[in-house]
Amino acid sequence: MAQKFDWPFKRFSRDLVSSMYDRHHEGVLMIDSRGIMAYYNDRMAHLDGLTAADVLGKHIGEIYDLDDDSTVSLRCLRSGKPVSNFALYY
Repeated sequence: MAQKFDWPFKRFSRDLVSSMYDRHHEGVLMIDSRGIMAYYNDRMAHLDGLTAADVLGKHIGEIYDLDDDSTVSLRCLRSGKPVSNFALYY
């Protein structure tokens, strides 16, 4: 069941984020501080074979088979620090 979420990026409006990433040639997703999917562009949806409606409001672990050690997003959330020098393959 999808969880409710508020737009977590208070410094950036949804419209601004959408205008930057909706037509981006790479897939972009954003999660909030709890790991809840908050943004998912069309390119990411195409790559995954999903829709924004399928993922928004759900925990990233519900969408992808992830664990805390191999997932940059979850490692950042757990440590509160950026992850550097980590190769990520999709």
